[in-house]
Amino acid sequence: MLFVQQLINGIALGAVYALFAVGFGVVFSTMRILNLAQGVYATWGALVAYWAVAELGLPFAVACVAGMAGER
Repeated sequence: MLFVQQLINGIALGAVYALFAVGFGVVFSTMRILNLAQGVYATWGALVAYWAVAELGLPFAVACVAGMAGER
């Protein structure tokens, strides 16, 4: 069971890395400027989602929506 959980965690983390890579690639290919501010926005959204779960006690799905809304 531990192996399956670690496999799922690895796939999820790889998907996040792939999303960052695609975002960097799209921005760089269209604008020819490397926009490193994407990491700041992702970190901010993750912190908002964590805060919503830890401090407010919101369900995880609602916290994810709050994290996406907190990025803007």
